[in-house]
Amino acid sequence: MTSISFRPVEPRDHDILKSLHNDLFPVKYSDNFFTEAVQGRGIKGGKLFTSIAVLNNNEGEEVVGFIMCQFIASSSCDDAADLFDAGSEPGEVLYILTLGLSRSHRRCGLGSALLQMCVEHANVNRFCGAVYLHVIGYNLPAQRFYEKNGFIFVQEIPDFYRIHGRGYCSHMYALYLNDYCPPLWYRMKAAFREQGEILYRAVCQLGEVAAVGWIFSALVQLVERQQEETEDRPCDPYMDDIELPHDEESLKLNHTLENTLPKEDSRPVDHACTTHNF
Repeated sequence: MTSISFRPVEPRDHDILKSLHNDLFPVKYSDNFFTEAVQGRGIKGGKLFTSIAVLNNNEGEEVVGFIMCQFIASSSCDDAADLFDAGSEPGEVLYILTLGLSRSHRRCGLGSALLQMCVEHANVNRFCGAVYLHVIGYNLPAQRFYEKNGFIFVQEIPDFYRIHGRGYCSHMYALYLNDYCPPLWYRMKAAFREQGEILYRAVCQLGEVAAVGWIFSALVQLVERQQEETEDRPCDPYMDDIELPHDEESLKLNHTLENTLPKEDSRPVDHACTTHNF
């Protein structure tokens, strides 16, 4: 009979962790990395949070998965400026160093279970603003895995990895916690992308002429809402001569276009595309 259990990394795991890393990842880690890791030490000697998935059977135990992560102060995090707006950084972030599964134990929920342990560890720290990591650009399965688990693609970093003399980009993913959020530039880009999808569906479903009419109607409604929001503010003399079309024909057109407006479907916002393996 076999079962899966989880436990922290121990000194006796040095050789198997090194073997799994060499087998799974294109990036090669120094022996000192594993010597420090099994002692619970990470980047610059910081404390590591670790968990390994162990397959227990009649022949003993077999390590089939692992995760190692570490809290890093935002003030010493090289990626903090890309993860948060200036002046709104949290006290810390949780950085995932490595996460991997043996090839024979993928697609059975172990990776998500290990990742969830990491997220729960971060949630305990109210000063932690995000869990984040880097994924090598060509590892699409890992990118889909993180997106499935609620992480968002923040940005691409060129030449982040150096493998056999060749540079490879990194895709940075993050899961924001404790009411922290991505920087303003990211939120604006996501909003424009979402609105662009709505306009594209309008053109496809209504045709070009009707879509132009719908866009005009949407702009009119936007201006009307802005006027309603500013009714109690002092009048702007430069706006006194501007009038919006409120004749019966325009209102009829607006009503017709509103009824034919394509409704948003349930598709998630498309996010653009670590040495993590799944």
